[in-house]
Amino acid sequence: MSADRTCEIFVSPELDATWAVGTFAHECVHACVGVSHGHRAPFKKLALAIGLSGPMRATVPTAEFEAKIQEWIAVESAYRTRRSPQRHRPPSRVRGY
Repeated sequence: MSADRTCEIFVSPELDATWAVGTFAHECVHACVGVSHGHRAPFKKLALAIGLSGPMRATVPTAEFEAKIQEWIAVESAYRTRRSPQRHRPPSRVRGY
């Protein structure tokens, strides 16, 4: 938490995409239940519900959650390859104005 009491989540850019999403999910659980709960019961209940497992201080995605993450990555990759590498150029003349 920052000095101004703003909660911030930082995920290392060194992580691969699956670990980054799993880490982000872990940190989002903290944000949802409140950081004052630490890794106790409210944290554990939500973490297990969204597909995290293992010791609550070092959760990992379950196989099902990891498969879902891989689906998200595939969708994003497909989206990026369909997008045009060139930016849309606005018309040189706009009619009707």
